[in-house]
Amino acid sequence: MRNEQACEANRPTSDREAYASHRLRSLLWLSVVCGLGCDVYDPAFLNRIDSGRTERDAGFDGGADVDAGPNDGGGELDGGLEDTGVDAEPACGRVPPPRPAAAGGDMTISFAMKDPIIDQSGDLWYEVAYDLDGECTPDSTPSNECNVASAMTDGPEGQDNMIGRIVLPAILSFEPDYPTDTARNMEEGNTFIVRIEGWNGEDDDGAVRATLAQTVALRRADMATTPSWEDGLDVWSVSESNFRITGEPLLLDDAAYIANRMLVFRLPDRENIVLPNGDTRNFTLRLTDASIVGRISDDGNRLENASLHGRFGVDDLRSSLIDSFCIEPVAVAALNVTLENARDLRSDPSSTGPGLECNAVSIAVGFTGYRAIFGDVEADGFVMEPCL
Repeated sequence: MRNEQACEANRPTSDREAYASHRLRSLLWLSVVCGLGCDVYDPAFLNRIDSGRTERDAGFDGGADVDAGPNDGGGELDGGLEDTGVDAEPACGRVPPPRPAAAGGDMTISFAMKDPIIDQSGDLWYEVAYDLDGECTPDSTPSNECNVASAMTDGPEGQDNMIGRIVLPAILSFEPDYPTDTARNMEEGNTFIVRIEGWNGEDDDGAVRATLAQTVALRRADMATTPSWEDGLDVWSVSESNFRITGEPLLLDDAAYIANRMLVFRLPDRENIVLPNGDTRNFTLRLTDASIVGRISDDGNRLENASLHGRFGVDDLRSSLIDSFCIEPVAVAALNVTLENARDLRSDPSSTGPGLECNAVSIAVGFTGYRAIFGDVEADGFVMEPCL
């Protein structure tokens, strides 16, 4: 399929069959995404969406407790100010916990990721996601952030994840093995690792340093060639492409924090994060306003319910999809229909307004992190197979 020759006339029979299969897949993509363009929403989802706002505060309030509801009776402190009894603007939103008071320590802990949640059918598209725009957008209600291409709803707590809801189903319709291929490759070691430094080892630490890097090779002390994933002794060398020439990580947050054992790791904008797509291809994420959030288990051996979420600019997303899935020119127009219907955010969250066009698509992908060791920096020898 991906190694077709330039001239069909000279193909042997097997290559012609592969070529026909590739064309059929492109037509299938065309039919599926055009269908999505006409009827984006599954009515079953709408019955589960709350029509109003939830009772949680949407933002960070300096470490104070989250309000119990729109009327909490007053008397409790919220960010240092006494409540009047009624919140002026009760907001909806599943957001990361607020930063606790600054602490400090010398503990380093790392987690390598696997068990990706790619197929997000049913409720998974919002269960892995967070509220990125501070809104709960009910059906047919315009967003205050930008002009969406069509009416759309958030998850029940304002969760934004239109890639999980609209784009991934289109991909899986013609690449049904994508979730299992990605999971297998990550299991084998084509994954990424998160390192946390300067942790005090307690449930709350308002200042830690977090780094993300792609793994290159397994370097266990016992010379094993397959990862254990369970003993915490998998040593992963990391790709030099994730580091500056000075050795400083590109994917670094020196103001990350841990609140009630929840890591909140803000990622730099548009730095490449790679997910495998089979043995010879990768899917590259270039996100803005992105974070990794996950809970460090009580025994410190897992990063549980981890979520990578953010805003994927439409142009970057289109390029990544075409490169990763070898989408032929005949199907690009249909791909554009899907992306048009999925636009729900601005790429730059500081530049918003109801008169502006949405130019990004929300994304969330779930993982589980397993205790590991962040190893040395090495050259990355992976070369993606070209689309022919």
